[in-house]
Amino acid sequence: MMLRVIFIFILIAVPAFAKSVPDFNALKKSWEKIDTITINKSAGDKYSAAARKGKSQTARDLYMIIPDNPEMLLWFFHGYKPEGDPHKQSPEIFIKNMGLKELSSWHNALIVIVDSGTSLYWYNPDSGIPELQLYCTIYDRLAKQYGTLPAIVAGVSSGAEGAVKFAPFVSKLKSLICISGTYNFDSLMPKSNEYKIHLKEYGSAAEWEYEQPLRIFPVLRCRVIMLSEEKSIYRSQAAEANRVLKMKNLEFIEAIGKGKSHDWDFWGSEEVKKIINREIQAAGAY
Repeated sequence: MMLRVIFIFILIAVPAFAKSVPDFNALKKSWEKIDTITINKSAGDKYSAAARKGKSQTARDLYMIIPDNPEMLLWFFHGYKPEGDPHKQSPEIFIKNMGLKELSSWHNALIVIVDSGTSLYWYNPDSGIPELQLYCTIYDRLAKQYGTLPAIVAGVSSGAEGAVKFAPFVSKLKSLICISGTYNFDSLMPKSNEYKIHLKEYGSAAEWEYEQPLRIFPVLRCRVIMLSEEKSIYRSQAAEANRVLKMKNLEFIEAIGKGKSHDWDFWGSEEVKKIINREIQAAGAY
C-alpha cells in the first residue's frame, strides 16, 4: 500500500525517534473541504452525524451530553469496537461506567463521544473522509454554537491513539488523558493482538511511521496524563513513552492500576475517575 499524501514535516528539538512530526495546520489545509455535514438528534444523548465530500459520504453515531450553559468540553474516544462489541467499548457503556452524566452536571461539561467502530484514525485514508476530519468538523460546529471552551481530550485503549491524534486540532486544550494506550507500534510484539490490528489497518510498519502517538506527543503543550493497568502490555508502552520523551508536561501515574487488567475493572475504577475529575476541575478553573 502506497502512502496517499506526503505530509509537510517540521523539525523540532526532540529525541531522534520523534524528530519529524506533521505540520498540523498544513495537514488540515490538505483535506478537501467537506461539502455538507448534518447533526441530528436521535433520542436522549444519541445523535447522528452525516458528512459528504464529493462522492464520499460517511455517517457516525454521536453521543453528546449537553448542559444548559457549557463551561468546558470533554471529548472521549472509546477503544477498538468490532461487530458485537466484545470489548465493551460502546459510548453508552462509557457514559454509564464512567459516570459521565454526573460529571457533566457537576462541572457544566459538554461531553462528546463518537462511535468510531474499529477506526485507528488514519490522517489520510485510501478513500473517503478521514475520521479525524469528521471530528474536526464536528468540533468546529460545536465551537460556533457554544464558543471555544477549555477542553480535555481522553481515550481508552486504541481510543488513546485517537485522542493523541485529535489533540493538535483542539483549541484551549488543557489536558490529554491517555488510558491504556499504545504509543510506539514498533515496540509491539509481532504476535500480540495490538500489532496484528495495526498491521491490518496500515499494511506495513512504513505506513504507520508518522501516525504513531510517540511522534505527536512532542508538539503538544497541554498536560499529558498516562494511566495504565499493571497486568498488560500497555503498562510498558506508557513506561517507555515516559522514559524516552522526558516531557515536563507528561505525567505517567504509575501508582494506580496495581493488580488490574485491560478491562473495565480498571477503566471504570475510582482511581481513574478521580484523576479525570481532577483534570476537569483544573480545566474549569481557567
